[in-house]
Amino acid sequence: RHDVTWDAAWDVVTRIDSLGWVAEFAIPLSQLRYSTAGDGDGRAWGIQFMRESARDAEISYWSPMPPQAGRHVSLFGQLGGLEG
Repeated sequence: RHDVTWDAAWDVVTRIDSLGWVAEFAIPLSQLRYSTAGDGDGRAWGIQFMRESARDAEISYWSPMPPQAGRHVSLFGQLGGLEG
């Protein structure tokens, strides 16, 4: 069963500019579970970000998730170019 209680130590900085809002996250690698095995082109991670606005009853995803999809890892976006 997937553990959704991840409660890591991380930092975030946000700002609003003329195009909208930006969030920059700093998550220590020690707070993540990942394999050190490469895929031939460096490491690539499946990753997803979700933002929920209670005020607007809106949920937004970084990598599109159809409402009927549930929470399928296969639909996550891919973060590549991770080296070192």
